[in-house]
Amino acid sequence: MHPLTTELAPAFLARHVHFYDGLLRRADLVYDGASRRPSPDLDVLVEVKDNESASGWCRLTLHFEGVVSFRVVEGGSTNVVMSPSGVILHFEESSVLADFSPVTDVEYDRADFERSTFAVEARALSVVYGPPLL
Repeated sequence: MHPLTTELAPAFLARHVHFYDGLLRRADLVYDGASRRPSPDLDVLVEVKDNESASGWCRLTLHFEGVVSFRVVEGGSTNVVMSPSGVILHFEESSVLADFSPVTDVEYDRADFERSTFAVEARALSVVYGPPLL
């Protein structure tokens, strides 16, 4: 698992072309009763472009630790393809915001996050790379 921070995010997003045309495969909300944590974790599996992969694509899991909010709004325009704005990662003092259906990619702020139809706020974010796509 590779922690993703505000310093590492620009290179990560550039490597994966900001997830443009990426596919959302699944989202698993995990409650771990054994740890007595006050909030769950969320794993989002995606297939995205990868500038460092021989095939040009990879499968990865975004692991959100300590989910504060998780919003999915299904509607007529819901799509599993992340286009045209890809994904936005926005880091705040004690949390990370991930927006998989951003309303804008210019001067993004919390108000934009609140208008998203697929968004996550968590205490931390890590990346797990899956098997290569052929």
